[in-house]
Amino acid sequence: MTAPGNQVVCNGASTAVVSFSGTGTSYTWVNDTTSIGLAASGSGDIAAFAAVNTGVAPVIATITVTPHAIGCDGVAQSLRSR
Repeated sequence: MTAPGNQVVCNGASTAVVSFSGTGTSYTWVNDTTSIGLAASGSGDIAAFAAVNTGVAPVIATITVTPHAIGCDGVAQSLRSR
């Protein structure tokens, strides 16, 4: 899987779409900080969403993506959204 880049987004601004590519035929992801405005988990690409940070300190979320192909899981990759 090609690892997507990290994103830095201000409160209320829209994130960029995250598209996954590589040898996987499907992708699942898990978000460790749902307060940023993204669900806890999902499958496929991550659509753009409005970032949320109601405090004054940066909020960092790690999204871990796992590729799947022909009944096997690939090596998970992580990206950060701040």
